[in-house]
Amino acid sequence: MLTGLPAESFGRGVKHPPKGSRDYSVFVKGVDTTVEVCQLAQQLQNEEICITDIRRLTRRNTGKPTHVVKIKCTKDSVNQLLLLKL
Repeated sequence: MLTGLPAESFGRGVKHPPKGSRDYSVFVKGVDTTVEVCQLAQQLQNEEICITDIRRLTRRNTGKPTHVVKIKCTKDSVNQLLLLKL
């Protein structure tokens, strides 16, 4: 059974560097907790901003949502987002 495994299985594997796409994180402060993340994502898509990930930050101890939203997107989308007034 062990003879059927490739050499990569025993520590001599090939390392794969990350792909060329790099995401940038933007933190948007002052977003009321009554605003859902899906509503914010829809608003950004309407403005033609391509987002990779969006999530609301929470308090570590209590788990309550904060007024900060973390948005991951490409460099071009960051520039569009910085010019946008929400």
